[in-house]
Amino acid sequence: MFMTSFKSHEEYLGNKLGLPKTVVITNYISILLRSNFLRFMYNSCLITILSVILCTIASMFAAFAFSNYIFLFKNIVYIFILSLMSIPPIVMIVPLFIQMGRLKIIGNPFSAITIYIGLTIPFSFYLLTNFFKTVPFELKESALIDGCTDIQYFVRVILPLSRPAIATLTIVNGIWIWNELLVALVFLTKDTSRTLMSAIMLNMGRTQLNIPLITSGLVIASLPIIGLFLVFQKWFIRGLVEGAIKG
Repeated sequence: MFMTSFKSHEEYLGNKLGLPKTVVITNYISILLRSNFLRFMYNSCLITILSVILCTIASMFAAFAFSNYIFLFKNIVYIFILSLMSIPPIVMIVPLFIQMGRLKIIGNPFSAITIYIGLTIPFSFYLLTNFFKTVPFELKESALIDGCTDIQYFVRVILPLSRPAIATLTIVNGIWIWNELLVALVFLTKDTSRTLMSAIMLNMGRTQLNIPLITSGLVIASLPIIGLFLVFQKWFIRGLVEGAIKG
């Protein structure tokens, strides 16, 4: 993909797999100068960041409750939430579209954000619940003896210890939301609200198929995800192992 982005359309047709004979940067210039490209990038960043943050916050409070309290029907509710991971998003598209139509927010980024939060919460809840269960109970006892309330214990003890798990969720959910196409194509119907990946896919079908131009857009679209992984990589494997395997 990276090598192809530096080829001209004519060279790509005759040399699809080899190195570019002449490095061409006009593909990047063309894609960046397109009227809505920066808007698409902004939409993707907005939707991904808000979805990941809100999902993580909701999942952390739910996971904290399930790992620290005993209440009626706890196991049934836990199994029900986990079962939601087995439902493919495509079977929910029609009822979700009807509901979003009633709310009159089809084409609004918040319709996609709401759906992404709902789709990512079950896995996030599962991973965080298992991670919180690995925190020694003695830490909670010490915090309570020192006069901490449950909220203070959550903020001062659990949150600092949860950085590996939060990093894992940020990367996994961020990559999935950034690259997701089905929800973006169905619910973001306005050109001003489309994500970058959905806009690239639609551009492939509407215009002449210029592969080097498309790959240059995909290279640019990959940069935020690469940066996300580089920022959180030192916590990623640790969080994935502690949260999913120890639990």
